[in-house]
Amino acid sequence: MLADPKPEPFAKGLLQLIKDPDLRNTLGLAAIKLVKEKYSIPAYRMKLNAAYDHLRETIHSSSESFT
Repeated sequence: MLADPKPEPFAKGLLQLIKDPDLRNTLGLAAIKLVKEKYSIPAYRMKLNAAYDHLRETIHSSSESFT
């Protein structure tokens, strides 16, 4: 939920969530999807592998410049 951090707009956003179960469900499912895509073990593994690949390419290209 995005809302102005001032009390009134924040309260309005909370009331909207309280009154609208479909909105709560939609936002909840979107949050679960986001966490699975960005913060799951497979997502972390992909990011770590990409970092290793980048490091390997950097080392390889650096060693070629010395020959």
